[in-house]
Amino acid sequence: MGELLLRLLGGIVRRIGWEILAAVTLLCGLALAAAIGISGVLRDTKPETLAPIVLLALLSAWILHSLRLPDWLAGLLLLVGGSLGILATGGRLAQPVQRLFQSLDTIHWVYLEELGWRLHPGALPDAWQVLASSFLALAGRLGTWLGAALSLRAVYDPFAASLMWSMGAWLFGAWMGWFVLRRKNVFLGVGPLLGLLAWALYYTHAKVNLLVLALACGCLLQILNRHRQQVKSWLASRLDPPDNLATLSISSTLVVAVLAFSALGVTSF
Repeated sequence: MGELLLRLLGGIVRRIGWEILAAVTLLCGLALAAAIGISGVLRDTKPETLAPIVLLALLSAWILHSLRLPDWLAGLLLLVGGSLGILATGGRLAQPVQRLFQSLDTIHWVYLEELGWRLHPGALPDAWQVLASSFLALAGRLGTWLGAALSLRAVYDPFAASLMWSMGAWLFGAWMGWFVLRRKNVFLGVGPLLGLLAWALYYTHAKVNLLVLALACGCLLQILNRHRQQVKSWLASRLDPPDNLATLSISSTLVVAVLAFSALGVTSF
């Protein structure tokens, strides 16, 4: 059983590539650290709410990157698909949407003596009315919360706040995954999330351990990205990469790890 599992894992690594797997692992670690730290400034949003959304956005960006879709199509799917999914699940629209689809089975033809055959909508109008009313009520609450937040007015709506932060977590995760995996731009990808994490830790006067871990993941991502670019550059020139290229990358990784553990040791007191 153990040998079969090792063969299966080896096949997955060979098919996907250890660089991609390492990059996704580091992105997940960075996302988890950021979700835990950012949730510290939120009254009604916990890490177990934000973390799965950020990770799902990362995995969605990875899958779309693997499919090699055009940039505009992949970006549209990430933005629209994630927003609709959060609104349907967190915004309590899943049941009205399900009822709308079920009402399609009630559409049928009827014969009227004066008009002949006509298509009867069945329960579709009522289901549509319920969905429209639910969506308008949700949009009103989100609009009120967002307007108050932009005008720096105090407003307490845990439901709207949790939903807006969930959508924000999705956007941050999708942005990070897309720019790191697709655009190969680590700093632009992780910069917004690191900035928000730094502000959250400063605002709550919390220890910077999570920021140190996130920065270490970002630095390791940059080392990995740089190594991949150098290897591709040598191979594109039809030359073998230098023997010390892997050694330099490993040495840089060890330096980052030592600095991160040292910083964690200092900040823990």
